Amino acid sequence: IKDIDSYFDQMIEAKESYKDMTDMEILLSDYKEYDMDGTMIAVASVEARGEERRADMAKRMLKEAETALKEKSLEHIYIMLNDGDNKITELLYCGEGADIVSEEAFTMDKDGNIIIDHIASRKKDIVPPLTDAYKALNGSWKVKKAA
Repeated sequence: IKDIDSYFDQMIEAKESYKDMTDMEILLSDYKEYDMDGTMIAVASVEARGEERRADMAKRMLKEAETALKEKSLEHIYIMLNDGDNKITELLYCGEGADIVSEEAFTMDKDGNIIIDHIASRKKDIVPPLTDAYKALNGSWKVKKAA
């Protein structure tokens, strides 16, 4: 290897290409489910370098997350969009009441976006605050349906 930087860029590009994968396959490619005291959720991790790619991937993944919620009988799905160019993770959330849990767990901007100022770790940066938020809210995030 003569040009390490170029080789690294090629490796990252290959990792993020998701060539020949459907959007649902992308969502489920790095996906884990968790039981939060009886509330079933999932956290997916997706690579999307640069603002344009991240915005496009956000739309695509949120659409698939709606389908996955129903198919997998989950309450919420969280999607980590890892942007290596900007060295951030944007955390998306899907499902009724996920915004309430997200607000309890993370700092949101005025538009309800969650931007973590480094490439986040599901194990260290995402699941622990979510666990604490579900415990603190004790189900109060659930929307009461009219009888």
